[in-house]
Amino acid sequence: MFNSVMFYLILLVAGGLLSYRGLIHIKMLKRVGSLQMFFLYMLIFIMGLRLGMNKEVLNAIKDIGFKSVVYTIGTLVTSIAAVYGTNHLFIKGQEGKIS
Repeated sequence: MFNSVMFYLILLVAGGLLSYRGLIHIKMLKRVGSLQMFFLYMLIFIMGLRLGMNKEVLNAIKDIGFKSVVYTIGTLVTSIAAVYGTNHLFIKGQEGKIS
């Protein structure tokens, strides 16, 4: 567990340093948002596959029923609203200011 967290942290720091020092081309920086969204969609898709293959989860959803659906939709809507709000407040005003 600790090794995987350290690996993620090292990747994060390496990417930050490469970008900060200007070693990443400006065209790549402009595509980062699209790449992030692509991999986010892939992650959500794979999570859905894993949940769909797990019989215990499917049976638990049947048992819990309506509450689980409401909770899932509420979480989804809240997450989308938070990302949209953050994007609108912090990122939209920063367009064209990549240096």
